Amino acid sequence: MIGHYTLLVVLFTSVYCSPSEEGSGWVFDAAAAAAADPAPLTSDPTVIVKTRDVTKCISNKVCTGDRECGERGSCLGFLSVPGTCNCAACVNLWTCRDDRDCGGLKGACDVMYGTCRCMQALERNGFRLLKATSSFCNVKKCRVDHRDDDCLGLPCHTGRCYCRYSWIDD
Repeated sequence: MIGHYTLLVVLFTSVYCSPSEEGSGWVFDAAAAAAADPAPLTSDPTVIVKTRDVTKCISNKVCTGDRECGERGSCLGFLSVPGTCNCAACVNLWTCRDDRDCGGLKGACDVMYGTCRCMQALERNGFRLLKATSSFCNVKKCRVDHRDDDCLGLPCHTGRCYCRYSWIDD
């Protein structure tokens, strides 16, 4: 059954989808679908309305939350929660010249020794180990374009949009 589903998705993508304007995924092309098959598959108008929702979701688009993936999309991360501070970007005892080499964490690069001191930097910014793991790392909400304000310079976890199509859900 998985093979048939994959074939259906590939066929659908190649016939009814076009590259997104941002170049980060595929978008359902209603005009191409209408031109390919002007007769609707069903007389039920709710099916047509549901397929129009798909145009709001761009498959595989980089995202930090579900709201960026349209009404029928979800933002999924791999081993992380999209839209939260990524403390793993700072590697303790990593060689550095400035904070950028330590994932951007403010005050993390010990220039005297040339190594990243991530835990000390988090403590100086008000997050002891337990507080950092319970209320900051992978927990505190952030936006990619506000990483300095939201995450003390650390990057924000991102995910990819997964678009749910009405004819698969129903």
